[in-house]
Amino acid sequence: MRSALATKEESWWFVEQYDLGWHAAVDGRPAPLLRANLIMRALSVEAGPHRIVLEYRTPGLVAGATISALCLCLLALLGLNRCQADGNHRAEHSQPPAAAEVSDSARPLECGLI
Repeated sequence: MRSALATKEESWWFVEQYDLGWHAAVDGRPAPLLRANLIMRALSVEAGPHRIVLEYRTPGLVAGATISALCLCLLALLGLNRCQADGNHRAEHSQPPAAAEVSDSARPLECGLI
């Protein structure tokens, strides 16, 4: 946050790279940031004292976090479903095998995801 005094209506340039994630507010009201010299940011202000706030919000952060959380939930549900399916399959074949016939189906129930 910066306080500044403009002597007339003018554009202020910020020597930082322009990106869609940048947002500006002048005196608490949203203000459009302009692209200046292809890569920098500029802000038009009226004459008088102003409080300028520049804020960066990563584009796509909320959408990416939401998709990641949904995929994590789906992975957990698939792991639980597999664990239950393995448990039902093993319960159907609950006869203990002979010592020479021990196979993978006689192993204890494992429900790990990895």
